Amino acid sequence: MILMGTLVFSQKRIVVQNVTSTVFDDINDAIIAANPGDTIYLPGGTFSITVNPINKTLHFIGVGHYPNSVVEGEVTKISSGIVFTGNCDNCSLTGMSIGSLTFGDTNGNETENISISRCNIIGGIDLRRSDIGSPTLNTSITESVFNRLDAHYGVQVYVSKCIIASTYTFLLKISNSIFEHNIFYGSPAAYQTYSDLTNCLFRNNIISNSLIYYSRVSSFVNNIFNMEVAFPYGDNNSGSNNITIPSSSFRSLFEHITNEGFFNYDNDYHLVTGSPAVGAADDGTDLGIYGSPVPYKVDAIPFNPHIRSVNIPLNATHGELPVEITVEAQPR
Repeated sequence: MILMGTLVFSQKRIVVQNVTSTVFDDINDAIIAANPGDTIYLPGGTFSITVNPINKTLHFIGVGHYPNSVVEGEVTKISSGIVFTGNCDNCSLTGMSIGSLTFGDTNGNETENISISRCNIIGGIDLRRSDIGSPTLNTSITESVFNRLDAHYGVQVYVSKCIIASTYTFLLKISNSIFEHNIFYGSPAAYQTYSDLTNCLFRNNIISNSLIYYSRVSSFVNNIFNMEVAFPYGDNNSGSNNITIPSSSFRSLFEHITNEGFFNYDNDYHLVTGSPAVGAADDGTDLGIYGSPVPYKVDAIPFNPHIRSVNIPLNATHGELPVEITVEAQPR
């Protein structure tokens, strides 16, 4: 019985679901077989997507990307990048680590209404594959970790409760977009961390080591900066109720962070008591990811129930083997 139990939990079952459910052992077989609009549930483990590009709307849901929130630390990890064509409008990704994300076609067929939540995008996000025109994208990125976001002059991007950590450029070629309750976490050597932004709103963010470079007609409200220079900076930008602190004080805002410019799962981004970011948001909550009426979910656990732990005793009692399974989910 013990061997059978171990075998069941070691298998990587990928479920494609719509009206009915179909189980696959290979992620690429699941993608090929799925119909537009289907949801693909991924277990913990490392996967490589060779279907390139994906040419239909799909919804990917993993078990999470924080090692301490999943069974035996086995997160859902897509080691490769994922490319979606412009035929993938309304696609979504939740609860996984991903090599990189690219959307749209080179001919101007854009991927619209993208939703990315509770993911860690290792190699950055490109919302388009062309710099021609300024199409409406309606992209939402929430409660996620990434190091670079390039809209290639697309408009209407919403970024909320994200950790954006980079040693170089955070944001590129973005217009008419909103960034709120994020942590922009640059290294002291960060350069051009906001490049070519137009008519964007930054509110209730914590921003470190960040020169606002080549930005126009953008508004900065109730943010905290750790640069000893005046903010905002650029052409016709405006701002109000912003706080500037010495660069050396940035780490002291949080319970525990290390290695500025790099995300670390051991970091604790909760604010310390007495931090100037506590209660400083224009919605009455804290600045950063643990502010807003619906704060960042600890460990970014996906909204769907998943197994957190499994306890199988070595010996049966009275002919029964009491298996304990802990299931956890976060509210949407």
